[in-house]
Amino acid sequence: MGAELPARTFMQAPLALISLLAGVSAWLIGASVWWLIAGLVIGSVVPFTFIAIMPTNHKLLAPGRNLASAKTRALLERWAHFMRREVF
Repeated sequence: MGAELPARTFMQAPLALISLLAGVSAWLIGASVWWLIAGLVIGSVVPFTFIAIMPTNHKLLAPGRNLASAKTRALLERWAHFMRREVF
């Protein structure tokens, strides 16, 4: 799983942005407003990832982090909370 993570990371943002552009474009050429809403919802994961998830990931993956510390546990709980919000 760890080796695949960077590849997935680099694919998610461009695909979300392409979906955003496709949804907005479809709406602009006459599709229903649901295309716009869908594009905006999918595109919203990009700023959410950069603002909320990425800083937490960087802290968790920092070299020398004590994996048994209370701070690490708190970060993992925060990360899990973000993942539940993003997935559901």
